[in-house]
Amino acid sequence: MKFFIFFFFIPVFYTNAQIDSIFISDFNDALKVSADFYTSPLQYDSKDWITFSSVVGLTALSTLADKEVKNYSQNNQSKFVNNFLTLINIID
Repeated sequence: MKFFIFFFFIPVFYTNAQIDSIFISDFNDALKVSADFYTSPLQYDSKDWITFSSVVGLTALSTLADKEVKNYSQNNQSKFVNNFLTLINIID
């Protein structure tokens, strides 16, 4: 019986040590990725800045049209689409 208990608890303790080291490794990887994310703009070249500026500019322009698009879609509703979206909400 002592033999069985001895070999039963060794894998449990060994596994716990592995889980701790995996957690620490994952935490360190998350910190590294976060640092890379926040420092990546320092490594942008001109093409990257043009792409970034284009995305920000198009997003800003689309927010200017948001109210008109909302009003248009609210004024031009159809019964079929309303029923279809109600059905989708029931399924979700």
